[in-house]
Amino acid sequence: MFRFYGVICLAAFYGCDSGAESAHRQDILISKLDSLQMAVDRLKSELDSSKQAELPATQPSAEAEKSNEKTQQTITVQKEKSKEKPVPETKQTIVTNETQLHYYQGMPKRLSARIGAWDGDNKRKIEFLDPYRKVTYTIEDVLRSYSSVSHLESFHPNGAVSQIDISLNPGASLNWYESTITFDINNQPLWKVDRTMPYSAVEDAMGKKWYWSKGNWVRQEIVLEQPVPGN
Repeated sequence: MFRFYGVICLAAFYGCDSGAESAHRQDILISKLDSLQMAVDRLKSELDSSKQAELPATQPSAEAEKSNEKTQQTITVQKEKSKEKPVPETKQTIVTNETQLHYYQGMPKRLSARIGAWDGDNKRKIEFLDPYRKVTYTIEDVLRSYSSVSHLESFHPNGAVSQIDISLNPGASLNWYESTITFDINNQPLWKVDRTMPYSAVEDAMGKKWYWSKGNWVRQEIVLEQPVPGN
């Protein structure tokens, strides 16, 4: 733009000249105008740079402000939660004062089995009785660093215990032990089978068998048949 008006003015000023001299002068003036235009452009660029340096820091966008606001709200909520008192964990109570009673059928108030309450030492006693109120067998359960817990699995139609299962966990061991005891209709023990868990051999799966004799468990011996000569 500056160059355009400069050319018009110079053309009007030197309009009276003609020929080669006029053309030569016009070329000189155009060259000078080009130099002036370059100087003006340089000054303008420097002025813009100085103004840009003086501008304040860029204001955060609306989205950035919303994000910062949400972050502050989250921090506030977390601080409020941290001030709340922790809820104490509920500890499962092992010891109870409940006693379980099982009766014979058709015989009022004649006990078949009594499962005692857990005492302060985390022990309980289970008693089995015949129809004449005589104790036929007793088991003591325990819940400590090791445990031995019995479960009445099934009953005879008359109310006597048919089978109980016992789980023994010695604590710091890779194995635990399970036992099954069967009873007759008068709560007299019959058979007991002990198994080591988990099974590591065929013998573990079959278990060790015992039979009740004169108030004690007697190991059942497995007799291997010997080949008879001539057969």
